[in-house]
Amino acid sequence: MVPLIVVSWVNSLAEGLILTAAVLVALGGIITAVVKAVRFLRKADDFFGDWAGEPDRPGVPGHPGVMSRLGGLEDRQIAIESEQKPNGGSSLRDVVDRVDERTAVTESLVRQHLEDGRNLLDVGLENDKNLWDALRAAGIEIEDYKPLDRDVLDRNSKLYDDLFGQPGLFEDYGKTEEEPEA
Repeated sequence: MVPLIVVSWVNSLAEGLILTAAVLVALGGIITAVVKAVRFLRKADDFFGDWAGEPDRPGVPGHPGVMSRLGGLEDRQIAIESEQKPNGGSSLRDVVDRVDERTAVTESLVRQHLEDGRNLLDVGLENDKNLWDALRAAGIEIEDYKPLDRDVLDRNSKLYDDLFGQPGLFEDYGKTEEEPEA
């Protein structure tokens, strides 16, 4: 049998080891909780520092808080909204309206110019045909006679199509009745 002293000593040692292990586990839990609390408090400090803003420090520029930034955003939004309403000449809306008006006037002038050109072309083609008929009736043959240049009319028609998306401005001009359509 094992002497009583040894059993007592083993029991004391076991109780001491269990007690030591329990203390170490408790200390480990406390240290872990403290470390997590410190990390949380640092993050909370960063959050509240950003919320409230930070003043300038030596070598580090400060920054405004969230409420100041929101106030700045509201001011910018008000400025942008004011540019979208007419105010008699200086807003972006007024500038867009003026450009739109000028574009409409320019478009109308170009259309009128093209209409005038078509009318002049009609007159020119008619005069060219009448002259040619009169020369033929008088028995005069001109060897180098060339009617109005159809290539120029085709280029102008393409230019008109590109500018206004309305095909065929000069499509029928310069064709004679004998000339078959291509």
